[in-house]
Amino acid sequence: MTIDNVRHLVRLRSDDDSEYLLPGALDGVLINANHLEQRPAQTIQAVVNRNIPFLIDPMLSRFQVPNWSQRTDGQMKRNFEKLALLYTRDIGIRLGQQPIIDVIQDSKDWAKLASNVVSYQRSRLSDEAGGLLQAMKVEGQFEPSEIIAPCLLATSRDLDATNHTLLAASAEASGRRVLAQVAVPIERFRQPGELASALSAIQPDLALGCLLWIERLTEERTLAESMLLENLLSVLEVLSSRRIMVWHAHGQFSAMTLRPFGMTGVIYPLAWVDRGMPAGSPTGGQPSCRTYLTSGHHDVQFVRAAQLAERLTPEGYLENYCNCYFCRSAIEAGDRPLELMLEIVQVKGPHGYQPRPTERALSFNRWHYLWSRHKEAADLSSFGIVEVLQRDINRAASLGDVGYLDRLVKLFRAA
Repeated sequence: MTIDNVRHLVRLRSDDDSEYLLPGALDGVLINANHLEQRPAQTIQAVVNRNIPFLIDPMLSRFQVPNWSQRTDGQMKRNFEKLALLYTRDIGIRLGQQPIIDVIQDSKDWAKLASNVVSYQRSRLSDEAGGLLQAMKVEGQFEPSEIIAPCLLATSRDLDATNHTLLAASAEASGRRVLAQVAVPIERFRQPGELASALSAIQPDLALGCLLWIERLTEERTLAESMLLENLLSVLEVLSSRRIMVWHAHGQFSAMTLRPFGMTGVIYPLAWVDRGMPAGSPTGGQPSCRTYLTSGHHDVQFVRAAQLAERLTPEGYLENYCNCYFCRSAIEAGDRPLELMLEIVQVKGPHGYQPRPTERALSFNRWHYLWSRHKEAADLSSFGIVEVLQRDINRAASLGDVGYLDRLVKLFRAA
């Protein structure tokens, strides 16, 4: 089985992500609007100056619950305060102190907000550059490749209707079809009727594509619960029948394998540990001593990673563990990739000393994950999916790792 190319975009969420945005390693970048307001000039350097296609996620759902956009002292974060002012221009309301659905209830105000969000995406980067464009020869596109309609996390059918209003107004303000968003909690995703309601607004006269995100849906959970995978395939069937492209907005390897069922591509953060993305701000915490096992397509603890590869020669490592650009380059330079990625330091905490990855190890893991994902997309675009899955099952088994890829093999053989 051969498929069209699987597209993959990196989600730009923080300054830490910026240095890893290389045109040869990805198809594009999705910029979180709250990060754009935090670091607009740096975003221009990281994306526009490198001539990387980009999209801007409006992140409107962060205004649904006040503390999602507030500091611990209850004051709105400065970047969200900027977004709130730009999104509510000429509406006469204030966002941030109350849930947005309590502040905006008139459909005309929702439509005006959507129009403001469209203008924001089109002009924000060029406005930031300002007169610099006259003095600098900057190659690159200052407008996103496509416009993304703002949306709310659809916890109810009432919010499905609000999202329809936002989508229709975005398409009207853009003068063309836009990228819709479907964002639902996993509880609604489990219910076919609720899912159908959330999808009903995504029609081809308004949307050329759809960013699909299910809160708290990890890859492990997708493949462990057959109903979740069935519902995901149902979404792809519905939207593909409407000739609408589908991007998994927090996608992992299994999502990329679904290209024959209508999955156009995935959007992923450079965090290789998949815990599912919460609707609110991440809580932070210490970096985890886990790394990405390419042949198994999941993360493993540092100790386990070292055990899996301890007897491998450089040739055996490339054959069975990982042969991405990062790992090949490290071996060619005389280094052992895992020694670079598994470097730790003991950090004193409230419960004694705990191992933590060094800053170098965190950087190496990001590079490894980026190039691993690039290699996965290339393999799935060039070879039969069952062939790729069976190869990687054999590779993982040779290391003593038992993953979940056999579940995907059964899916494709049944199809």
